[in-house]
Amino acid sequence: MPYPWLLFFMALLGMLPFASSSAPAQVETVEFLDGVEEGASAQDSVYTIGTNGYWEAGPVLFVYVSAEQGVDQAAVASAVDLVNSSGNTTVSEWNHLLTSFEGSVPTLSVTQDASQANIHVMLTDFEHPEGKLGKTRLYTVKGVGQVVSAQVEIYSASRMHSQGSLEYALAHELGHALGLSHSTDPGSIMHSVLRLEDGVVQNHVGSCEQEGLSALYVDSVVGSVKC
Repeated sequence: MPYPWLLFFMALLGMLPFASSSAPAQVETVEFLDGVEEGASAQDSVYTIGTNGYWEAGPVLFVYVSAEQGVDQAAVASAVDLVNSSGNTTVSEWNHLLTSFEGSVPTLSVTQDASQANIHVMLTDFEHPEGKLGKTRLYTVKGVGQVVSAQVEIYSASRMHSQGSLEYALAHELGHALGLSHSTDPGSIMHSVLRLEDGVVQNHVGSCEQEGLSALYVDSVVGSVKC
């Protein structure tokens, strides 16, 4: 074993593991989509939306979609199409909104290369014991708020696809991946519970999402804003 004085100088020179520099500490934020409930139309009011962090990865955030064994391949194909879609879907509403910021906010695009992805989406048929539909893990640099990666899980994917609600759960979780937290507006896609009327989901990307993204990517505000 080296003499104590030799260990001391090795540490000073960075020759020992505990003396080497480490990456900035990261903060992990976990957000859930709590479920679905029948409810009356939302009333006009002043709402808020939380903001957790912002990306500086570039003009495009790449999304990689995968699935556990047994998940309906139609659900997987649907998730991929929804992220890339420019049609009239709730997920495509994200890219419509993101492009309106003219480069201030990154847009979303599917990649087939997992190593290129900023956001990883995993579809599973696991039925969450508390009825939750999705979860996002957001990793940000401590004290800065810069997002470095995001991992999304969508539960009950095959069932939700057959019921027509997969796109809403995916849209909600992609909002978390973009750095948004929950909104208090019952009609917002970022509300913690999807609201049904006659079996149809009423949540959409709207003013709360716009205000939240503006706060994050234009004003660099992490916390909560009115919408």
